[in-house]
Amino acid sequence: SYYRPNNALITIVGQVTLEEATGFLEKGLGGWPASPIQKPPLAPPQGLARPEVVKIDRSSSQANILWGHLGVNRGNPDYYTLLVMNYILGGGGFVSRLMDQIRDNLGLTYGIYSHFEAREFPGAFQIVLETKNQNTNQAVAEIRKEIKKFLEKGVTATELAEAKAYLTGSFPLRMDTNAKMVKLLSAIEFYGLGLDYPEKYPQLINQVTEEEILRAARQYLQPEKFLLVVVGDQKEIQLKDSF
Repeated sequence: SYYRPNNALITIVGQVTLEEATGFLEKGLGGWPASPIQKPPLAPPQGLARPEVVKIDRSSSQANILWGHLGVNRGNPDYYTLLVMNYILGGGGFVSRLMDQIRDNLGLTYGIYSHFEAREFPGAFQIVLETKNQNTNQAVAEIRKEIKKFLEKGVTATELAEAKAYLTGSFPLRMDTNAKMVKLLSAIEFYGLGLDYPEKYPQLINQVTEEEILRAARQYLQPEKFLLVVVGDQKEIQLKDSF
């Protein structure tokens, strides 16, 4: 019902002309019949009304932790604000706030990251890390502290400038191989971003302000509606009932 040429997107990048590519497709897929597509109505995903904790018992010296909640879709008007916000919070690797506090200052993990999974429908916002079983409660509490601090004070001018510099400066690396170019062009077409997207992207990032980040953080970060998943030796972890 759905695997039809009129419901497909094919992206080709390489040393090939449009005529050659069209010929390849006609030869390989020319007999593939089109058919009317009737997509079923899909209810939008619903976030949690209150915190929920999932414990999975597994014999291990390390606990794997996921803290998160419902996020946004790719077409959300605040997508680029959230992209910059997330870089500062936990998406920026070793320069993020979560990494600085929970890894560098407290030594609770080798790595901690946050991410918005924004697609056609809202995906998850999640923070993930691994820590020793006995450090789980402290690690989760520190995540909550960093989220609270973000909601209260937002970001600094220096953090914002550094985030913009990285996100715009690293964008060309998303086009430095054919495989990356295929991925980018497919996303541009699928989400209707426009073929001038590579030229627009730096402006979309650079126009984000400190005030917009604080507003977006307060709107989209939901510390009272989170899902916490902890996988590890639950006897050692002794997870608290609330944080």
